[in-house]
Amino acid sequence: MGKLGVGIGEDFPVDDAKSAAEGASGTAGDQHGQDDEARREERRRRHEAWHEKKRQWREEWRGRRNAFREEMRAKYGDDYADCGEHRFWHGHVFGPRSLFRIALFIGLIALTIFVFHHLFFILFTFLVLAGLFAAYRGGFDHFDLMSAHGPHPQPPQPPAEAPKA
Repeated sequence: MGKLGVGIGEDFPVDDAKSAAEGASGTAGDQHGQDDEARREERRRRHEAWHEKKRQWREEWRGRRNAFREEMRAKYGDDYADCGEHRFWHGHVFGPRSLFRIALFIGLIALTIFVFHHLFFILFTFLVLAGLFAAYRGGFDHFDLMSAHGPHPQPPQPPAEAPKA
């Protein structure tokens, strides 16, 4: 019987034939439980083996590290003193240099955005400055365009004859 045949307040009918067949033999439920236990034990055994191997690797690495430190202390004395070894683990990652680099990076991004937003104004400014420079180099003094004093006085004429010494 399906769900559609059940009204409000009625119990949902259970298929008793299926559960009776499994319950009579008793092997289906027990077999699943034994399989689950076997899989769980296998997983637990592999998990513990992995952690034991990891502990061995860690101990081997610590032994090598300590041997190296002792060798360096024997070679250089107490001047070795594990300099800078734990730099990244004690909160010194963001020092003044890295903060300056971050600020510089943000500034470059802001400058790039500014240039792209004002590209035509910047190009027009360069064009005007190039025109003023070309006019000045060509002999046109752009600062005396509207001079109230009139034209520039003529420079004195060189003497026609050079004096004799």
